[in-house]
Amino acid sequence: MALLIGSPGTALSDTTPPEQPQANPEEMAAALIRPAVTYLDAAAKGWIRLPDGKVVGPYETGWRCTGFVVNPDGWVATAGHCASGAREAIIRQAVTEAARSDPTVDPDKLFDTVMANDRVEGQLGGSEPEMKITVTYGTGKGTTLPADVVDVRPPEKGDVALLKVQKDNLPSSELGTDSDVSIGTPILSVGYPGSTDRVTDPTLDPTNKSGKISKKSTSETVPFYEVDAAISPGMSGGPTIALDGVVLGLNSFSPRGESQSFNFIAPASGLTELMAGKGVESALGPADTAYRSGLDNYYAGRYSDAISDFDEVLSLSPDYPGASDYKTNAVNNREQYGDAPASSSSNLKWYALAGLAAALVAGAAVLVFRSRRGATATAEGPSSQPIPGAPPQAGPTAPTPAQFADGTSSQAPGPVGELPSADDQPGGPAGEEVAPTAVPESPHEAPSTPEPIKAEPHFCASCGAEHHPNEKFCPNCGTQIG
Repeated sequence: MALLIGSPGTALSDTTPPEQPQANPEEMAAALIRPAVTYLDAAAKGWIRLPDGKVVGPYETGWRCTGFVVNPDGWVATAGHCASGAREAIIRQAVTEAARSDPTVDPDKLFDTVMANDRVEGQLGGSEPEMKITVTYGTGKGTTLPADVVDVRPPEKGDVALLKVQKDNLPSSELGTDSDVSIGTPILSVGYPGSTDRVTDPTLDPTNKSGKISKKSTSETVPFYEVDAAISPGMSGGPTIALDGVVLGLNSFSPRGESQSFNFIAPASGLTELMAGKGVESALGPADTAYRSGLDNYYAGRYSDAISDFDEVLSLSPDYPGASDYKTNAVNNREQYGDAPASSSSNLKWYALAGLAAALVAGAAVLVFRSRRGATATAEGPSSQPIPGAPPQAGPTAPTPAQFADGTSSQAPGPVGELPSADDQPGGPAGEEVAPTAVPESPHEAPSTPEPIKAEPHFCASCGAEHHPNEKFCPNCGTQIG
């Protein structure tokens, strides 16, 4: 029984690995959303019909935004102005060209005038201007697919859009609700800022800007969340997430002329409503579930389990962003640090078993003592003084709590496995042994001690059981007498 109690603690202590790398919450959140983030490239072409009927153009322009997958079956979300901005973009391009050819032109004034009075058309008179959107996802150069605009709400109605690409088993994300958002909620705003293209190499790894929810606002009754994350052009339409990876909103707009980190995101609830109108639900796919399990194991230091999870991801989706890199890191970390020990919850099972075993030993000791007391009660020699049935003492046979890398102990809190204080230990301080009186080797062996002194019966003040006047501890409950 002593070996059963001692083995788990000793084994855990001997196998505690060296300190493993620790990730911060922002890094883990970014890893959760990264696979679902997509790069959007839009191009538009159109002619401007002036109030007098004259047509000028064509004007060609383009813009870039960010999106993210909301359902593995090819459903992608972005900001409404990213999917419906052809007219404004064409007019802005026309104004830019006019100002370039005539320096006396006031670009802002001309832009406002054209927006208010002129019409933008396609090649056929009266048709809509041409617009094409492509979605790029993955790693490296990625995979680029044409996207159809299924539904859109412009900025004044919520600034969300739903796109569709002809691709299944895409990495997806989870959408939150308004109840997930409160003032001070930590966030990451994710996207592809256009300004970085001038100073860094092209990459499909998005930028992650940390911040907090500053306020729940409305713009002409349309809800928006104010955030202090530094969102910049190009990140529009990208997800703003909580640190558990759940999407709280879409990067939308900032006040014109504002130099501080002061931006607004469109709540995810508006996107959920838009999707519901098309019969689409936010969902994760099998590869997403395996990937997130792999991240949990990876960041917990369970590298072997993480490797198995990432293998499953790659078997389901060979180009799943990040899975191959995390698998490689897990292999390297396992070689350097080993796998983390069993979780503390698993260790508690051992200590609970140890406590149960100790209780059984103590109970057996009481039963043996009571049996001996009954057998020798009629003998002329005195009863032997029992060893109290106290909880196990700290020592070689007690479980040794494992010390993990973060400095915490695997010993269970509370009563399970908890050693009593010195004041609770019968017979003296914790760990001090109580010497027993010699017990005759045989019931027939003549006792070497004098006959007991006859006295009035004595009873335990704790449980009421009768005891011998010379006994130091109650034979029934073990309470110290006197």
